[in-house]
Amino acid sequence: MFSRNHRFEKKLRQAGWYPGREADTSHWISWLENEGYEVHDAAAIFLAEYGGLIFTDSGPGITVGRDPFAVDPRQVGSECEIIEGWSEKLDKNIIPLGMTTQEMFEFGIDEDENMYIFSHACQFLGRGRDGLKALVLGIEGKIIE
Repeated sequence: MFSRNHRFEKKLRQAGWYPGREADTSHWISWLENEGYEVHDAAAIFLAEYGGLIFTDSGPGITVGRDPFAVDPRQVGSECEIIEGWSEKLDKNIIPLGMTTQEMFEFGIDEDENMYIFSHACQFLGRGRDGLKALVLGIEGKIIE
């Protein structure tokens, strides 16, 4: 049986990721700044490595269902009230990274690399790569009250 890390690495590579990947982030950063976000290093670095990747799997995950998504902040659209509200509540600068395609849950990253998904509640997914792993493999986050 393959480990979670092995399965995650396989899904990353299927989506087009490779070690040392550095995507052009200028269009995402420009869009975010035009929407009023102050893009921090954690978001810029995450987008350089994973921006534009599309994950198409759906169905059962490890602890929750998986929902297809792309790492593309523009999919969130110009109304990020949920992310803005949680940014204020948590006193964090959460930058949108994308949205799941079936459930329409937004996800983002703060300046400390903490990733969150916003559904009926805010859930902490993990830091950076671990947060992405939770989305890809269907690992439930920790609900934040």
